[in-house]
Amino acid sequence: MICRSRLTELRREGTEQHDGTSARSGRCLPGFSGAVLPTLGPLTVGPAAEGPARDIGLCRTAALGTHLERCNRCSYETLAYDSCRNRHCPKCQSSARDRWLLKQARSLLPVPYVHAVFTVPEQLTPIALRNQKLFYTMLFRAASETLLEIAADPRRLGARIGILAVLHTWSQNLQGHPHS
Repeated sequence: MICRSRLTELRREGTEQHDGTSARSGRCLPGFSGAVLPTLGPLTVGPAAEGPARDIGLCRTAALGTHLERCNRCSYETLAYDSCRNRHCPKCQSSARDRWLLKQARSLLPVPYVHAVFTVPEQLTPIALRNQKLFYTMLFRAASETLLEIAADPRRLGARIGILAVLHTWSQNLQGHPHS
């Protein structure tokens, strides 16, 4: 729930979306219609993705209904759109993601960490989306072998490292962009 004072702050910052949520919280597939993702042109959504794509496209719109939200501090009330609660939706899963990150942070050792991103050239995105299992297996293998080899080199780190790898198939603006 966003109270009136926070809504005013968001408007001043220019980050409020049409539904009153912050633009920083992520967007659901804008302009989604039928079984085609407009951001990827003629690529059709497979049967396994039709449900999530439909849910994400309808998330926080009048199509899913509304509910009344009330601020505990100032008693401000506003009508809010219901969420899709789909596990693939970036808006709905932001709280779950935040809880997961906090849990992971508690298990970290007090040593330096490095965040490495392995991106895929945009020309390969259609191939990645059509051959996901093979493509992502190859991406993770290449990324992990590269990190292990560089870290093992005595001129660099000279150590055996641990790796936590996460696959991201979309950029923050929900454009197809596989990276790990």
